Amino acid sequence: MTDDEQIAEEYRKFLRGEAGPPTTPLVNKYGVRLDEAGKAKRTADGILFASMKERKRYQELKLLEAAGAVRYLELQVHYPLVVNDIKVATYVADFRYIDAATGRRIVEDSKGYRKTPGYKLKKKLMKACHGIDILET
Repeated sequence: MTDDEQIAEEYRKFLRGEAGPPTTPLVNKYGVRLDEAGKAKRTADGILFASMKERKRYQELKLLEAAGAVRYLELQVHYPLVVNDIKVATYVADFRYIDAATGRRIVEDSKGYRKTPGYKLKKKLMKACHGIDILET
């Protein structure tokens, strides 16, 4: 039984009155809030997102797409990062779309307050290898 399943079972027993208050918080080890069934609240349209922030941005972009401000919304787009014919890494963009007002292709990453050294390097490689500036939201 995984940690999430154990937490969910503990809460179900509490809700049925079969046990006292749960000792495990309704948060997984990455700080993602869970519902009463122990499922991550970071899903939308059946898609599991890496964070609540990314899920919220997806929902915003879907509204913008419905309004016609954004076209061709794509999720989790892979970009190979090749230097001197050697594949160094792969950058996975959270979102890619066309801004309808400007016609520009936007590559976007939902970022929290902390940017890892690996992300910072991949951002520079995206500019060097593909000429793409990543929009951070």
